[in-house]
Amino acid sequence: MQSCEDPKDVIVGWGDSMMKASLSKTSLLDVIEDELGISTYNFGQGALKSDEVAVLQGGRPFYLTPTDTLISANSELQLMPVDIEPFNDFGTQEYEGMIQDMPGSLARIHAPGDGSLLQYFLFKRGYSWVEKQVEDTVVFKFDHAQKYKESMTLIWAGRNDDKSKGKRENTVENIDKMVNALQGQARDKYLILSICNGRSDKEGNDTKAHERILNLNEMLKDKFDEHFIDVRSYMVKQAIYDMNISPTPKGLSDMDKDCIPSIFFADHVHLNELGNIALGKHLAKVIQEKGWLD
Repeated sequence: MQSCEDPKDVIVGWGDSMMKASLSKTSLLDVIEDELGISTYNFGQGALKSDEVAVLQGGRPFYLTPTDTLISANSELQLMPVDIEPFNDFGTQEYEGMIQDMPGSLARIHAPGDGSLLQYFLFKRGYSWVEKQVEDTVVFKFDHAQKYKESMTLIWAGRNDDKSKGKRENTVENIDKMVNALQGQARDKYLILSICNGRSDKEGNDTKAHERILNLNEMLKDKFDEHFIDVRSYMVKQAIYDMNISPTPKGLSDMDKDCIPSIFFADHVHLNELGNIALGKHLAKVIQEKGWLD
């Protein structure tokens, strides 16, 4: 939820569809809000890779090239991303922010008839200025990234990344950039959530996907130490018992393959409402134990 409270008094979440809870009406942040009585703000967006999440969060700059270097009062400006397109057709299509010293909004304009294909970004100035010269390459600064730098933070990103050897370092680097963008109390009050493998018939412990995910999680653990929370292992080994559910033979088989019981899945990888409730309750306890709200 959005809140009028001091950003220091909210918990924000950054990530992909796992954070957003794309296939569930309840996200882990919704549960944390109910459990702890604190406002939360969910910035998760489906299909994003960790570098794209980092751009939305402010850990990486969002570079764009304008089609014109002169913008007149009340005019609009078309731009193309230099390298990273940080939001897509799965979620929010327009964000408030600033280019140079000009406040306004940036909208994603998709190709006619194909929402997945970017045509250009459109910057609309927030109010009338005099004619303004624009640099050849500009940076769009998201308002929400600036506003929530000191908020208690959860980061759950990397599920959509290439996890092969030599690529996992990119995920760790992107998440580290997000951590480095945090300020104030958030420098201590942040959690990095481990990547979860999917259903046992897709990503069990006899698969390359399982091996790569565990290797990435080990790197995240080494990098972020006490800020790293192994939600994957919790969901595999303990969540079903904490929810007072007796595992079925299928559930036990899933767990034997080092996979989350299928009762918690909406599809082959995304958690359903029950899964997000279990995870949210667990993270609420973690936050309480760490004394974030004391």
